[in-house]
Amino acid sequence: MDRLHMSIHTLFTESAISALFNHQIFTAKDFILSDSQKLSKISLLNFREILEIKRQLVKTYAAVSENAFNSYQHLLQHSAILPSGIERIDNFLGGGLFTGNIYEICGKACSGKSLLAYVFMKNVIMEMKQNCLLLDSKNDFDSHKFSFLCTEYSKVDINCGLSKILIKHVNTKYDLLNSLQEIAEKEHTNFSLKMIILDSLSSIMLNTSTHSENNLILSHIANLMHYISYKYHIVFLMTNLVITWIEGDFKAQSGTKNTISCGRLWYTIPNTRLKLENNSSILKITVEKSNMLPLTSVSVPLKELITE
Repeated sequence: MDRLHMSIHTLFTESAISALFNHQIFTAKDFILSDSQKLSKISLLNFREILEIKRQLVKTYAAVSENAFNSYQHLLQHSAILPSGIERIDNFLGGGLFTGNIYEICGKACSGKSLLAYVFMKNVIMEMKQNCLLLDSKNDFDSHKFSFLCTEYSKVDINCGLSKILIKHVNTKYDLLNSLQEIAEKEHTNFSLKMIILDSLSSIMLNTSTHSENNLILSHIANLMHYISYKYHIVFLMTNLVITWIEGDFKAQSGTKNTISCGRLWYTIPNTRLKLENNSSILKITVEKSNMLPLTSVSVPLKELITE
């Protein structure tokens, strides 16, 4: 909960804040839970002013109860399915990607993760005329290459579609946290989003070896992703790397195991995880984890993703 400061309420003065801090009352929660008469003596505010401040703090920071049926109706009205535009993929996914969910596309290097993410982004901006935010951690998005996915459109339509992509470069895990926090706190009135793509999570988290700190940050990232996708009815789509672990030690290797980067903590975070395997001209998509889809696979010719 927020630290106390004068802008929280007009009755707070610098001397009152300082006196509260001296008595270990630092946050709005500390103030609300403290005895009102004690607060009056500490801050030199009268009893009525203390109650007024508490009412304002409760109104600002306390959880608000919500009618379950109204919440469900609101969800139905604002939910949407974002298709890829590729019939084989959309049939496999039950129509496309459902807003309010986190999707992860994983696979080994050069398996087509970014390509599939861009296919979804293409349909969102070109067919649905909706905006998309790309959190680019690899700094390799190329609008010229992206236009090759849109060969069925005119140059004017392609330029109009590209104008609906907001690109933000995130080079560190702190950049990502700050970007997600900004999105969570901002109502997108001027730039309404339907999809956020993070390409990629692994390139950020594998740059550091501080595992305990990484787990804390991953937990925070996961909470922000879930909040954003539910609050703003957005599809959160990210790419992640499948890595190979060698079990045993250098002298006695007992085998290898493929796993998701970012560890066990991250394994349960996405609502749906799609694993890709690229065999020259065929892209195999497997549902590895989902709370909506059966754990099955589909094979899609790569030419269907690049041209219609």
